Amino acid sequence: DLGVFYRDATMSEWKCFNEGLPPVIVTGLSINYCEGKIYSSTYGRGAWSSDLLPPNGTSFVNVGSINGEVWSNDTILTQSIKVIGGTKLTINNATIRVMAGLKIVVDQGGELVLNNTTITNDCGAFWSGIEVWGNSAAVNNTQYCTSGPCLTGKMTMNGSRLENAENAVALWNPLDWNMRGGMIFAENSWFLWLLKTIAVQEI
Repeated sequence: DLGVFYRDATMSEWKCFNEGLPPVIVTGLSINYCEGKIYSSTYGRGAWSSDLLPPNGTSFVNVGSINGEVWSNDTILTQSIKVIGGTKLTINNATIRVMAGLKIVVDQGGELVLNNTTITNDCGAFWSGIEVWGNSAAVNNTQYCTSGPCLTGKMTMNGSRLENAENAVALWNPLDWNMRGGMIFAENSWFLWLLKTIAVQEI
């Protein structure tokens, strides 16, 4: 109960996070992601605040499953996510808010399906957007598969919206020239208030 401790998926033990906080019993915590602050109330020493670590757009939480993971609730993403290869993530009838600097990645062989879903920003700042990673070597029909497993990442939008992003969809991995040719299928969908809509690179 003395102090504040934190741990992420890469750590095996809890670590003390008491920067500027006296060694005192903490009675409550509140995180404001828009302000980038964590607030704590203490027993007899008032309230304290500290800066949060900035969101890390280069590390990911893996999502998706072989049988298909389904999200149906409104969500705020405080970390970038990756639909890993060989898995599928479907988001139905939800609003997903993404913090500035974060992204959604669809890995080679992964699939993201948006049904009547809006993905937009949180806290008023642009989020990075969605990257659908391709496979530059897959130039035969498997590149354009409409069902079943693909060698490239695949994204499908049905009655959905992408808003307030730096680059709504990039059909490649900007860090790997060999991962061009991601796929997107969009029907009755909208791309709104974006710096860029869809970015492609010639294979």
